[in-house]
Amino acid sequence: ITLFSIIFQDIVHPEWDIGYYISALINHSNESDFTYCSNGSTGNIGFRNNGKRITVLGDVDDQNGAEMTKGELIIKGNNFGEYLGCKMTGGSILVEGNSSSCTGSGMTGGKIIVNGDSTIHVGDDMKGGEIVIEGHAGKSVGSSMTGGTIHLNGDYKSLSDEIHGGNIYHKGKPIVLNGRRIEQ
Repeated sequence: ITLFSIIFQDIVHPEWDIGYYISALINHSNESDFTYCSNGSTGNIGFRNNGKRITVLGDVDDQNGAEMTKGELIIKGNNFGEYLGCKMTGGSILVEGNSSSCTGSGMTGGKIIVNGDSTIHVGDDMKGGEIVIEGHAGKSVGSSMTGGTIHLNGDYKSLSDEIHGGNIYHKGKPIVLNGRRIEQ
């Protein structure tokens, strides 16, 4: 997978989405530990990850770790695309850089950690699981959230007006419990 990812970057058309193909190869392999070298335009790495440990070297695009059930996805770079961990039910995702919008959208389980900043809609439509943003978060945190927990360890621009459940903590202190804002 590692050698393939390096060679394929030179021949891939920018509009092709190799991430689904790479994820299928990984999911059906007997091996359990993989390294993928990204040129920054690859998305969908770790799609439906079923227990593998995938390390991505470089920046990535949309929907990485989408529909994960178990395993690990480690991104040693930025997640520039939307929907990191979208609809994941288990496993863990670590982004060593920044993440874009809708981190954890629709997730029901698992854990996402972003060591940098995340833009708008962290935890959009979140039903379960845990998201940790070590840096700053943008607007509308917890939009349509019904469950799960979000930890904001940096500053944030705003909470959504439509949080229906779940918990949100800011620098360790609760600001939303069971969908209700806590007065500070």
